[in-house]
Amino acid sequence: MQQPPPPAEKPRVSFGDSKSAWRMMRLKRLQEAAEEDKRDINDLALERWGSLDELNVLLEEREWLDRRDGKLPQKSVATKDSKERTTEKYKSSTEFKRPRLSDEGVDQFGRDVRNTGSEKQSSSSSRFIPTAATGGIVGSSSNLDLSDGPILTMDQLNKMNAKILRNSMMGNDDPDLIAKYNREKLRFEQASASGATPGSSQDATVIVPTIDSRGRLQDIGSDTPASRLPPGNTKRKREDLKATHDEKGERINYAGDTESSASITDLLLQEKMGTSGNYDEEMANRIAKDVKYREDLDYMDEKADDLAKKKQVSDYAKRQHAISDFKKANSALEKCQHCFQEATGIPKCTVIASATRVYLAIPNSIDLVPYHCQIVPISHTLTTLELDDDDWTEIRNFMKCLIQMNWERGHGCIFMEQVVNFGWHRHTVIDCVPVPLGTFEDAPAYFKEAIEASEEEWSQHKKLIDTTKHGFRRSMVKNLPYFHVWFEPNKGYGHVIEDSQEWPEWFGREVLASMMELSPDKWRRPKRASYEESAQRQTVFRKAFDKFDWTKALG
Repeated sequence: MQQPPPPAEKPRVSFGDSKSAWRMMRLKRLQEAAEEDKRDINDLALERWGSLDELNVLLEEREWLDRRDGKLPQKSVATKDSKERTTEKYKSSTEFKRPRLSDEGVDQFGRDVRNTGSEKQSSSSSRFIPTAATGGIVGSSSNLDLSDGPILTMDQLNKMNAKILRNSMMGNDDPDLIAKYNREKLRFEQASASGATPGSSQDATVIVPTIDSRGRLQDIGSDTPASRLPPGNTKRKREDLKATHDEKGERINYAGDTESSASITDLLLQEKMGTSGNYDEEMANRIAKDVKYREDLDYMDEKADDLAKKKQVSDYAKRQHAISDFKKANSALEKCQHCFQEATGIPKCTVIASATRVYLAIPNSIDLVPYHCQIVPISHTLTTLELDDDDWTEIRNFMKCLIQMNWERGHGCIFMEQVVNFGWHRHTVIDCVPVPLGTFEDAPAYFKEAIEASEEEWSQHKKLIDTTKHGFRRSMVKNLPYFHVWFEPNKGYGHVIEDSQEWPEWFGREVLASMMELSPDKWRRPKRASYEESAQRQTVFRKAFDKFDWTKALG
């Protein structure tokens, strides 16, 4: 039997070789990204590369190059053997391992280390939980309270230990961080032994609201012992069978326990929430699935029971759907770049002007053209069709001011909004793109042709919806994904997106790029603008917009 080939060794790094400039560029970009996001460089390197070994090699090479070029005082002449020894860390495993202890009680860094904790690992986990290289445990396990905040996960403990090791290598030991790590490690071990879930608080209880992420009333079902059983449970199926059939197997009603025992008030509430279902649609589905169906009154009388069946949604399924929607909405809010943050009070994008319900900002990516901006609702809204009249008054005010500003520059304004998938819970924005007047006159023809050629030839909805006559808010439907473009505040074209997976996210930008002959890096996947570029764009835009800024009247 052939043995599997041994894993290939990672190549040694020779400081100052032909690839040194490329490695230093990687280090520089990592440092810039850490400074821009205001994060620790160790955490960022751990997230990108999976370990700190490569970062340590890059930092050592940077120091060696600076000493060679005379930017730092020379310590000693580095030989070939010493350089190879410094790069041995690059071949080490990507896991965080405990420093090796010698017989004298000295670790690999030459420091005294006391054995401060038990070496036993929790039986409930197969992954290694690292121990801090220095310091002792503060307090004892009997004084720790599992309900004192959330319990850190293994990944969080690994990151904390990596920071401790990094500080130790740089000679900047942090006793408070070491004490916190040892305390959190003990809490993790205690939680694992008691069956608690790491990463959560013992007393944390989240109540799922009866309002979904779009502000609609939702049915989360009743909390009964039977409703806690997941689908496929035989006990629940037998209960449903008894509820709809007698002992001989003959049907006694057409609904399960939930609906047969529901009062008029409960049925009315289901109709208001929209959870009662569409009877015509269900009837059509039953007929479509019946291969022997005949348009005959005798046949319909015989199959009346089967055709009248209604698929019941269990309380368990209702509750799981509400929990899933709640988690997705919270996750989207935490990552949203356009929502105002609780800590800073401002969004993560560059704001130009802000009203009471809507604000004007420049995108985080590079501009499609100069003075490219976005009109953003302050509330986390999935579509502007859900906004009320006050929000739309401010949106139209921003539109008029931007049209006047760009008209002085000899440009027209095209506004675009795109809602591809409501399940993504993305914060909607209206992009404003200045276009030269000579090209702006042909813009309606370009967009009309692009919309009519989009998606499949046969569609359920009208491909091109002219919103000029009835207006945008009366022509489009808020429950369907759509794309809309404005050429004036009261003139534009709309399109209902039927296949969200096949629809390109850069559809509007691609049409504009074809009009103005822009390169693909501007519209397809534009790169993120740096902090210096965003600050410069903000200064230039505010100077041009100051004359037309209507928010000054708000005080």
